[in-house]
Amino acid sequence: MQSKTLGSIFILCGTTIGAGLLALPLTAAGLGFLPTLALLIASYFIAALSSLVILEALAATTAKVDGHFDSMCRATLGRVGEALFLVSYITLMYSVTAAYLSGGSSIFQLLLTKLGIPLPDWMCSLLFTLLLGFVVFQGAKTTDFVNRYIMLAKGLLFLGIIWFFIPAIKVSYLLDMKGNAPFVFGVIPIIFLIFGYQLILPTLYIYLEKDITEMKKTIYIGSFISLMVFFIWLLTTLASIPRFGDNSFYDFLSSADKDNVANFFDFIGQVQSGTLTKSLMNIFSNLALITSFLGITLSLKDYLFDLKLIKKTTHPKMYSTILTFIIPVLLVIFKPQIFQAALNYAAGMLVIVLLWLPCAMSLRIRQRAKEQHATLTYQAPGGLFSIALLIIIGVIIFVLSLLATMGWLPVFGSYPQS
Repeated sequence: MQSKTLGSIFILCGTTIGAGLLALPLTAAGLGFLPTLALLIASYFIAALSSLVILEALAATTAKVDGHFDSMCRATLGRVGEALFLVSYITLMYSVTAAYLSGGSSIFQLLLTKLGIPLPDWMCSLLFTLLLGFVVFQGAKTTDFVNRYIMLAKGLLFLGIIWFFIPAIKVSYLLDMKGNAPFVFGVIPIIFLIFGYQLILPTLYIYLEKDITEMKKTIYIGSFISLMVFFIWLLTTLASIPRFGDNSFYDFLSSADKDNVANFFDFIGQVQSGTLTKSLMNIFSNLALITSFLGITLSLKDYLFDLKLIKKTTHPKMYSTILTFIIPVLLVIFKPQIFQAALNYAAGMLVIVLLWLPCAMSLRIRQRAKEQHATLTYQAPGGLFSIALLIIIGVIIFVLSLLATMGWLPVFGSYPQS
């Protein structure tokens, strides 16, 4: 396997295995292990199919130039499609970046305080951004190098965490699906959010020198590794903590601490009767946040670099990097409620960015090829059936995410026990 392909797999895994992994048990608790696993596998296949549709659009629109999602939209959907993608993508990516920045700077501040260097929130946000922003500014090669070592550490820590969970595993907890029916629809959009690695695909495509074979390897292997990590984490946590009763998921999700993942680590430490488990989870979550932050911001920087307005400047790389970080930093320092509100609509925006518009691109590309009697460099499998399936699934997820945002779907912990 080529070194770049291995690095791309690590970047894809690092982007996917982020904060969503550690919060997965809280999402799955209401539904139970087996139904959540089924949704997780379904989401995995949806993401893989969506990735191949995006790869088809990449191969058709960026053969002669290095481009990102903006070039793809401009070449297939015109100004209206380009504008719709711009609004959805920028809103989503700035919100997610701000969320990761908020969490990362808090961790950075705590570390400096322990070292006897107390700093205000705004300064920690700036220092954290400058440190990782420098890596992103250097590009995919440097990000790959840094990400590999962090991923190695994440892998070792993950194995350590699972080891401490094993003695507490009870198979009976995995079979508990009591009263899970009301929570099915609320879980679907959240599980869909977990596999969002398609956002990094245009960057990896350029990094792999537009090699479609290596890109498919990256998608297949990287997403499968991520699925296995999600499966193992889901299995060990839901088999170690009961859904109902004393020290249960229901107890925790009924408390005032439910919105903070760090408090979930405290809860696990109490259940497992060990501070080492909590410490390992804290370190792992910090590294998970960093790798996701690197992947998301690298993709955002490359997208901004692809915009015509940025390309016309004298220093497009510098300006695209500044724009990647300056707005999230300002949001975290001055208006955190804005990105927090935008995150409520993350699933809906992902549907637009990763399902609907790529499908529209694919349909336009195939229509042109048919009119010109041309052969496509690559075409996603399944023909029109795959495209229609992704569009319909997107409608379902979009509607459910809106209902969840409006508070119209039951939430485990705030719903009476049956």
